[in-house]
Amino acid sequence: MEGIFEKIDSMLRYRDALGPQDQETFDRLVVYAQSHVSACARAEKLSVFESMLLAMVLEQQKKIDQLVAKGA
Repeated sequence: MEGIFEKIDSMLRYRDALGPQDQETFDRLVVYAQSHVSACARAEKLSVFESMLLAMVLEQQKKIDQLVAKGA
């Protein structure tokens, strides 16, 4: 079964096609997914890509919640 790191490797051509600013954003999203690698591995019913997306959304929501709490 493909793991998160293999999935990231398979997306590098996509990343390379992005502009520099979007590459930086892409890289941050990948870091979000990597920070939840154990949860991604345990999500047996989800594809690797689905669990990566959930990890990314989770981290983005945490950042949104922090901004809302600060009144931004």
